[in-house]
Order: sequence, then structure tokens, then C-alpha cells
Amino acid sequence: MSPWARAHGITAVDTCVQYDMPNIARLSVEHGGRPRMTLRHPALHRAALARELNELADARAGGAAPN
Repeated sequence: MSPWARAHGITAVDTCVQYDMPNIARLSVEHGGRPRMTLRHPALHRAALARELNELADARAGGAAPN
């Protein structure tokens, strides 16, 4: 888990966050080996990652599968 994700209280072992330092320039969320999204605006990163984690949690709980 990246330092950025830990700093924002986001924990998910099977979600991979890629980031550039010193400023986060890109966030790529992957599961199942498929790139899900790439964002260039740091303000949107947390919402996008939270959405991905919610989809993954729903899929594991038997809800809707991730898109």
C-alpha cells in the first residue's frame, strides 16, 4: 500500500496504487490485472480509489461485480 493511501486511511491489500513523488501525478487502480483508470488531477484520486474499493468490496460480498 502506498504512503498516500495509508495517509488517507485507505487500506486494501489487492488494490495497487501507483504514484509519482513529490506530487502524485497519476493514480492507476488495478484488480484482476486490468488497469481501471488513470487520473491526472490529485484532488480526484481519493474519490476514485474509494469508488474502486467499494466496487471490489461489493463484488466480494456477492453484490454487483466491478465494471
